[in-house]
Amino acid sequence: MGLLAHFKYDHPGLNVRAVLADALYGTGAFLDQAAALFDRAQVISQLRSNQKVGRGREETSLEDFFARQASTEADLEIRGTQKRRISFARAHLYVRAHGKRRVVIALKYEGETPYRYLVA
Repeated sequence: MGLLAHFKYDHPGLNVRAVLADALYGTGAFLDQAAALFDRAQVISQLRSNQKVGRGREETSLEDFFARQASTEADLEIRGTQKRRISFARAHLYVRAHGKRRVVIALKYEGETPYRYLVA
């Protein structure tokens, strides 16, 4: 039994609505197992910039894919206290290592150069 399963067993009355994990847990198996364990929970993790993704017959790295996409800028309130300017783009992409389509978001804060890639 994994850590999440132990947590669910130890806290049966807790309603988990989201599982947030760092890049270490960004595997397809982890995302699928967490989603199955906590019914209707949103599972979010991070992917590496060189992760291979595809749309149709095209396959490329996340970094190359989002370099060709238009991004949107917005102000984001962080923890209810400060606003930061962000740049982001999203796409439904086939993530080769996961063997399925996922929602991928490229996100960076103002002043940052590389995007970080979130997967849900």
